[in-house]
Amino acid sequence: MEVLTSKHRQRILAGLVLILALGLFSCRESERHKAKRMGLDYEQESSAPDPRKAVDFSIADTLFEEESSIVSVSPSTAPLIIADALPSGPMAMEDSWTVVDVYDGDTITISNSYGELKVRLLGYDTPEMRDADPFNKEMATEARDYLRSLIIGQTVRLRLDRQNIQREHLDRYGRTLAYVYRESDKLYVNAQMMRMGYSREYEKFAFEDLRYYRTLAAQAKEENRGLWAY
Repeated sequence: MEVLTSKHRQRILAGLVLILALGLFSCRESERHKAKRMGLDYEQESSAPDPRKAVDFSIADTLFEEESSIVSVSPSTAPLIIADALPSGPMAMEDSWTVVDVYDGDTITISNSYGELKVRLLGYDTPEMRDADPFNKEMATEARDYLRSLIIGQTVRLRLDRQNIQREHLDRYGRTLAYVYRESDKLYVNAQMMRMGYSREYEKFAFEDLRYYRTLAAQAKEENRGLWAY
């Protein structure tokens, strides 16, 4: 039996390494030609990251960017729209009223010694409580709750709009169309709801404060409030 010398072992090892290198080169050339036939850039493709990792990162990154773009605004930190004075003059309704019910984000019931009055707040339109869309329904509830926090049990004063004189300040449901002010601090309630983003621009009907409400909607949108947060 012939004993292998160290030189023989080195030659055999070198031959094996050469065979392995040739095999890898052949495989690489095969992949290169295949890519060329398919019209692909092999070098670029071979250096691309793992598609699964890229997808995972892309999704996570997108979610993070979307979440970070939404500014959570607490009503307690919201600016308050305070009027210079309570309504007066020919368009101001006499007497004070107490808010006894808030039906939704733009409809309330008020009361005084003369009885009850259902009021549709002018200038904006919040989502409907019975909306089939889950998002709109959620925003409708949020708008109602915010309005309730502002005026339920509070004394308010009303201002009518000259644009509605011919219709006797009533909508088709018999609700009084009015601007509402909280008597304790002159909070302009309609404008406050618009400023909080609970309605987009509402121009279905003309009203005196339309231009001002456009400005309020733009501010709410810029700050990602209410409907503009999503």
